[in-house]
Amino acid sequence: MKQWAAAVILAGSFSTGVFAAGKGPEIVVLDDKLSISAEAVSLGRLLRLLDQATGMTSKVPAELANRNISVRFSGLSFSDGVRKIFQGQPYDYVVIPGQGIIITAVSQTISGTE
Repeated sequence: MKQWAAAVILAGSFSTGVFAAGKGPEIVVLDDKLSISAEAVSLGRLLRLLDQATGMTSKVPAELANRNISVRFSGLSFSDGVRKIFQGQPYDYVVIPGQGIIITAVSQTISGTE
């Protein structure tokens, strides 16, 4: 995977002039380590910010893009960070190293008795 330069993205609701308590999502890539702090941000927005920080191009279906997700971790490898983003989430996804994350669908659940 190519070397990443340090990148910091802070995003808020600047266009509306309305700010909620706390700050917007934060994504930091430093020394090939990924840190994310995001509370109730849409999946589409989170992936766009991650793409901006890493130079990738991810894809999420329009019907899933507005679903909110919260995630917080620090200093993980990219692959461990991606696993943490989707841990406990109902999404099927594929990671194409150096290119992006593709959300394919909502996971099919299997009952505990199967």
